[in-house]
Amino acid sequence: MPLRDDDHTGYRIREQGRLARLTQVQLADRIPYSLSLLSQVECGARPATPGFVDAVAQALRVDPSELTGSPAVTSLRPDRLLSPVAPIREALDQYGLGPTSDLTAVRPLRNWGPEQRRCARAFGPPTYAPQLRRCPH
Repeated sequence: MPLRDDDHTGYRIREQGRLARLTQVQLADRIPYSLSLLSQVECGARPATPGFVDAVAQALRVDPSELTGSPAVTSLRPDRLLSPVAPIREALDQYGLGPTSDLTAVRPLRNWGPEQRRCARAFGPPTYAPQLRRCPH
């Protein structure tokens, strides 16, 4: 039974073919699979095998992940993939954590400064973490 949603590999193949201005017949001529199989995959009646996806991706000159919809991370441009890392690095740099820091060890409360102890007591675990970021470090 064909899939009705537009979130399957066959739908993406049809859309990429349309963007490439290819008909089903033209796309089928470029892959080592039949027009019948292509049609069935596009409408969701048959699943697309990895070999089929690779052949179609090569014919359409797209990455196979654009047809399968996974993994999402590979569809990000490298600059967009690294952009969330920068704020994390900046936050870690404020604490002077080196590459060999033991991040699993938690400083006991008795080793905290007076301002951090006051904040921790005021907000209490486990909900004090967001407010603690506003305290002097």
